[in-house]
Amino acid sequence: MDQSLSPTPVTPTDVTALVDLSRLPVLPSAVTEVLRLTESATSSAGAVAQAVQQDPVLAARVLRIANSGYFNFHSSVSGVQQAVTLMGLDLVRSVVVGAAISRLLRPDHTVPGFSLQRFWRHSAMTASGSRGIAQTTATRGREDAFTAGLLHDIGALVLACSQPEAYASVLQEGRLSGRPLAWVERRQLGTDHAEVGGVVARHWHLPPALVDVIRFHHAPAQAGEHSRLAAAVHLSDCVSHGVGEPGIETAPTPSMCSDVWTLLGGLAAGMGPDEIHRCVSRLREEAPSVEMLTGVLAAA
Repeated sequence: MDQSLSPTPVTPTDVTALVDLSRLPVLPSAVTEVLRLTESATSSAGAVAQAVQQDPVLAARVLRIANSGYFNFHSSVSGVQQAVTLMGLDLVRSVVVGAAISRLLRPDHTVPGFSLQRFWRHSAMTASGSRGIAQTTATRGREDAFTAGLLHDIGALVLACSQPEAYASVLQEGRLSGRPLAWVERRQLGTDHAEVGGVVARHWHLPPALVDVIRFHHAPAQAGEHSRLAAAVHLSDCVSHGVGEPGIETAPTPSMCSDVWTLLGGLAAGMGPDEIHRCVSRLREEAPSVEMLTGVLAAA
């Protein structure tokens, strides 16, 4: 990876000068309860379903996602309990968090160059790819791979919501210069979407694995004990860009870290450049179902 493009460490103070955390939407208590329950090995599907049902709007959105076609259930899902049973606790956690955040974070004004549809399409594609890569590599914390992929760019959405004019300027410069989005963000704003996302994820008390992966998805080696999971998301992010789902990225081609294969376990884990082709094939096969999932995430 070009060292000139490596993320510059930014303190939370720098981020909070740009994003007023006190004005961020609060995650529903039902989401907090689902996160708590799914961290425990003794939690039941019934307890998780009951937590989701505390918030009727969230429950309805979860059911819309369950019936989006992405999960290929053989029949329609009529209730939250059924959704939890069919998906399993790990995927339900992902769906609940994604459903809540996609409902809460929506720009109030048009941000030129930013498309909510494109943002969630890329996020869903990256989530799908991350899940497949993590399963292949037996990644520690692989149950978080889908969620981490879905939320990896959440900092960009926060910036579009909180600083619409400044972020429109970032996107315009990125398109005109062809520079990577994070590079332009740091030049204009003094921070980038990965750092903002990490601070926001910590503010929301998301699990440490998600905080680290969101923060370091462009530099997975810096994610410490979660570096392998971060590498899975990083690879999927790059591949999603390469198959034509760049989200809001402004560079014409993704910049992949040279150490991604080592972080994913190397040849001993069957990881090498061939994984790119496998990932591309999976994403192309799943494109129609990803599009259906995107429709729900981007909908009001």
